[in-house]
Amino acid sequence: RPESSRQVEEREVTFTRPTLNDSQRRAVVRALAAKDCFCVLGPPGSGKSTVVAELVCQLVRPPLSQKVLLVTPSNIAADSVVEKLAGGSGVRLVRVGHFARILPSVQPLTLAYQVERSEGADLVRDIKKDLGKALQAIQKL
Repeated sequence: RPESSRQVEEREVTFTRPTLNDSQRRAVVRALAAKDCFCVLGPPGSGKSTVVAELVCQLVRPPLSQKVLLVTPSNIAADSVVEKLAGGSGVRLVRVGHFARILPSVQPLTLAYQVERSEGADLVRDIKKDLGKALQAIQKL
């Protein structure tokens, strides 16, 4: 990030989640001000996913307008953040991972699901079918 974006104060941040408590707000502000990295630690249920979701929202909105790659140590952690972001945050996202290990509520956000239902999906299926037929015909020669 540019040097000027590191000087962040809470009064300058417009939070997207009104339910954030003071500790969560401070964590978001400190993460935005961090020079290199920021670690969010806490026991289960302490709001880590909520903090990360808010941080993602802050990073992708103007003036920062960053692209974010979110990596988690578990599928459930990723799904927890994705569920929070999918709930009307306006963040465009794609969940990548093994389909069987992703919560059903998040599966529509997977790359495979989105590609399968994209505008060009029917065309791609038709082309694959035609290629398969052509390959079979060539193999018979």
